[in-house]
Amino acid sequence: MKRIFLGLFTILLLQFLTTPLSAQKQSHLFVVFLNTNPDRETLPSEEVEKLQAAHIANIDSLYKTGDLVAAGPFDDGGGIFILVAKDSAKAEKIFNTDPAIQAGRFKLEYFPFKISAGGICKYKEPVKMKSYGFVRWSQIEGKEIELVQYGRLLDKQADFFTESHLRDSLLIAGNFGLRNEGIMLFNLSSKEEIKLVVETSPIHNSGHFTYKFRKLWTAEGTFCRKE
Repeated sequence: MKRIFLGLFTILLLQFLTTPLSAQKQSHLFVVFLNTNPDRETLPSEEVEKLQAAHIANIDSLYKTGDLVAAGPFDDGGGIFILVAKDSAKAEKIFNTDPAIQAGRFKLEYFPFKISAGGICKYKEPVKMKSYGFVRWSQIEGKEIELVQYGRLLDKQADFFTESHLRDSLLIAGNFGLRNEGIMLFNLSSKEEIKLVVETSPIHNSGHFTYKFRKLWTAEGTFCRKE
């Protein structure tokens, strides 16, 4: 099934992005996690394939309208959208156009997304799907951090990646608004390499945060350094 998904996704990822996103659009982004729903209805394989095809077709449509700027599946199931939306109501309206979401195939999490390093750029054509190291960091339960301290920590994190020798390995990083969470995407090939990077970063060294590593498939060139 993953092979079918990647094949369809590659065929349909032929639209629209300008490089890089404008500052205005970068300030109106939402990250949507499409987590596999363990309670989803069991369907015949042909119905699953039809629903998956409709899911991919909707991704294509959202690219054309400019509502979606990045998407792809995780190796261990589920996937991610990055949407352009002025608020959560608009983000909900966009992702609820997806037939697979309507059918309850996913459990969703969605957050406003502010980019602190890197950017979203025009991918190369012909489209080539590639896997990247994806890190989601979050606050450790019970480890409180004041808002001012958190803001300073995010500034240090941005400086760490833009000024150090690690800048070329990080494609994009950002946080989820007022939530003490965020993501990083690396052009590195192994979990061990990414661990060495993440565990020397200010976010990790503060002792307030933990992280989870996954592999994300997306069109090569979607995430990029923005000088």
